[in-house]
Amino acid sequence: MKKALLFFLSFFFITNLAAPQSPPPTIQVILYEGRSIRIGSGAPFTIGGKTFPSGDLPVDLENGMLRVENEMFGAKTIVEPSSPLAYLTVNGKPYRGRFLLSIIGNLIRVVNDVGIEEYLYGVIPKEMPGADLEALKAQAVASRTLAVNAMLRSREIRATVSQQVYGGVEAEKAITNQAVDDTRGMVLTFRGHLVASPLFSSTCGGRTESNRDVFGKAVPYLVSVLDTDTVVEDPYCTPSPYFHWTVTWTSEQLMDNLQPYGVHGKLLDLIPMETDAADHVKMLLVRTTEGDWRFRGFAIRKILMRPDRRLLYSTWFTLTKTVDNGQWSFTADGRGEGHSVGLCQWGAIGMARRGKDYRDILAHYYQGTSLEVGNQFSFGAKDLEMPTILPK
Repeated sequence: MKKALLFFLSFFFITNLAAPQSPPPTIQVILYEGRSIRIGSGAPFTIGGKTFPSGDLPVDLENGMLRVENEMFGAKTIVEPSSPLAYLTVNGKPYRGRFLLSIIGNLIRVVNDVGIEEYLYGVIPKEMPGADLEALKAQAVASRTLAVNAMLRSREIRATVSQQVYGGVEAEKAITNQAVDDTRGMVLTFRGHLVASPLFSSTCGGRTESNRDVFGKAVPYLVSVLDTDTVVEDPYCTPSPYFHWTVTWTSEQLMDNLQPYGVHGKLLDLIPMETDAADHVKMLLVRTTEGDWRFRGFAIRKILMRPDRRLLYSTWFTLTKTVDNGQWSFTADGRGEGHSVGLCQWGAIGMARRGKDYRDILAHYYQGTSLEVGNQFSFGAKDLEMPTILPK
């Protein structure tokens, strides 16, 4: 029964996505959660069916209800623009579509109910740097595939780096809107199933990671691939500002990072104990005067947080230890940014600049996949096992 329902939903979604004459499917994007907000529009708009003039209005909580100026609404209400050409705003920031307001605990939640394609207008410029059309088109297909998966699971997606960054109308650019329009309705499939994990990250550093090595599950289209042109030996992602990097810490800075994870004593050494096929550190041993601690996978980037309090760029690095006036310091010399599984965004830019189109790019990073628009294909349960919230 579950498979039959998934088939129906997927077929309905994809066929309508590809048909301009049909109402487009929408996705619900969680924009904001807080105690008070301001909702508005540059034209008259409605809240709960009641028309308000253009401008900004405060929305607050009162006795389990939503209060807009002197009007009271229930725990849930809908905010709609006067026309598809008018944008709604939340705290001054404009968005396409409509808003769904609700009370979650003691917070107001604002959800943007927006068409998939219009949602992507606000995603692609936030997720993909540059103005290389073929790379942007590859990102549009990957992001649309992720959005379809989110819609099939729960219809909701967060507007943050945990899933996809979404900037609304302010983020839109002509070139990224073109990339969305040129690939309208296209999603990635693998052997007749929607790709459940169209992962992407900034910079692989010359070789992508396999999903098995990073997230512990083998996925046939997320294998490690050499990100190098066979004609020009430089990796595709060489233009990235994160292709090569160095980070230096004092022992005290590292212990500040490590103490919340139960590490204590005086730091003696950091020792990479295992690397994977792409030369990323899989297991790091932390040695102090009080004992040894071992960290794996994404935890390595957390415990080696940079001095600016951001995650370490990637797990592809070597470590050196130096002493100056009796003070130890550690330096990581590394490559890449992010988890490096799936699409390398700067690699896609490099491929586009070397004459590859978006189909070439997607085939390179998602091995064995196909592009589908408006076709009948099923979504097996195994395709819904991968989480959509993954560290980048």
